[in-house]
Amino acid sequence: MTVDHVRVAIAFLTLASSTLSAQDLTYAATVDTAVYMSTNDYLMYFVNQGDTLGQPVSTSTRERRAIGGEGGALSLWVELGDVAGGQVYSTTTYGISNVGRVVTVDGQPIAGRAGIRVDVLPRFPASLRGVDVGRTWTDSVETAATAPYGETYYRAARTWRVVASRAGTVVMASQGVLALRQGGWQDAGHQSAWWQEVSGEVMDSVWFDTDRHELMRSWTRMDLVGTGGFGDVTMPSGLRSTVDLRRRGF
Repeated sequence: MTVDHVRVAIAFLTLASSTLSAQDLTYAATVDTAVYMSTNDYLMYFVNQGDTLGQPVSTSTRERRAIGGEGGALSLWVELGDVAGGQVYSTTTYGISNVGRVVTVDGQPIAGRAGIRVDVLPRFPASLRGVDVGRTWTDSVETAATAPYGETYYRAARTWRVVASRAGTVVMASQGVLALRQGGWQDAGHQSAWWQEVSGEVMDSVWFDTDRHELMRSWTRMDLVGTGGFGDVTMPSGLRSTVDLRRRGF
């Protein structure tokens, strides 16, 4: 873990290095619907004969979230919409474990389904007890599917570390490797597809309320490189992205 990465986590929320050993990192049913604001600054690019195709894009989204259920079997409801709250883009219900692992999406298993948001929550180890500063663990997640436009997959492996904790809030940071293959249709008639297969470093910072068992903020940065193309044309490609998801009022 880099020194700069730890500083990112601590700079946004100044916390003393106290410990909360009696607290556990688990999710639980929420008492109300939480509203989050998400920003995503990203660049997806393709390099064709020396010309770079792609422009930086910045998006802002409102997410409403609520967790129901009890014990180890929970459901996470997520509504995506515009920041003004006037338009709803989608609603999804995730079946999750109490440590954040996605099991189903809208009642269906995640195996073999393209575009599943398996990283919708940070995942914690089921055996973790206590959140002492300096505690570390590893985590991995993988999904793959065959879509009409081609093969897709998502594979992430991270090493997490508790960097600060105080007054019911734990700050964690991770560093790892992310590999993905994604794609879609170029045309309305679904005759020509684009694709991208890239991998590289991913870094995260997470703020978690151990009293409410609730995510307060997550920050993720990735820098992935590889190949991509359109139809039968293959070229160098990459994806850079920084996503900041923050609970309203935090």
